[in-house]
Amino acid sequence: MKIKFTLLLVIIFLTSGVSSKEVQHVLFIGNSFTYRNHLPKMFGELAKSNGKQVDVQWNVRGKTSFYQHIGRPELFKAIQWKKWDIVVLQGSSRDFLKGDAYLHKRTLPAIRKMIRAIRERNPDVKIVFYMTWAYKNGYKPIARANTFIKMTNLVAKEYLEVAKLFDASVAPVGLFWKNLKAKNPKIKLHQPDRGHPSKLGSFATACCMYCTFYEEPVQKIPLTQSSIKYADYIRRSANQFVLSNHWKTEVLSSKNK
Repeated sequence: MKIKFTLLLVIIFLTSGVSSKEVQHVLFIGNSFTYRNHLPKMFGELAKSNGKQVDVQWNVRGKTSFYQHIGRPELFKAIQWKKWDIVVLQGSSRDFLKGDAYLHKRTLPAIRKMIRAIRERNPDVKIVFYMTWAYKNGYKPIARANTFIKMTNLVAKEYLEVAKLFDASVAPVGLFWKNLKAKNPKIKLHQPDRGHPSKLGSFATACCMYCTFYEEPVQKIPLTQSSIKYADYIRRSANQFVLSNHWKTEVLSSKNK
């Protein structure tokens, strides 16, 4: 009887230990491209429906660049709040359209400061850059970004280079959007303002995030998202696109159009 009781205690201890380790704490840092359509919550539901135990939080502010983020004390409070397993970093799409001078004077030092704080809290954290998409018609004031494809490729190239510089990962959302639009122009990923994501666009982003974080396909769509038009097509497309890893060389081999 004593042996059985001792064995039961051991089982309970081991089980509770495994359970706590399986919970991943995920922090999204970004602006309206992150909080529109409640992307962090959408990702959390998607992850849980696919068997992941996640605690998803976010610290966001609209119209905020990487440089502007570091001026927010609440951001660094959020970083220190928990020992995050995954931190997603998203700035303004225009951060990478302003040229090398701005990049080296403002953007890179800001990213460096954020990443230093994140890694001091948890050296084993997985940092993921959220590669944003292009505006529907590009950014007209800058010739090298004045179409959707030009802006996509420019922003994607910069995110890939920055991620390499900081030994971080990239969720290739912008390139995934470009791939979807090329294959099915009827899919509406942008809102009518031509910049922010539609609900479908945010769902596509969540699928892209899942494949990036876990390096495995999305198998199930939660009931809360099953009514989204084209949801299963997006799920399958994300699995194929992100996990193929072909996108890593796409920017280098593509030509602006």
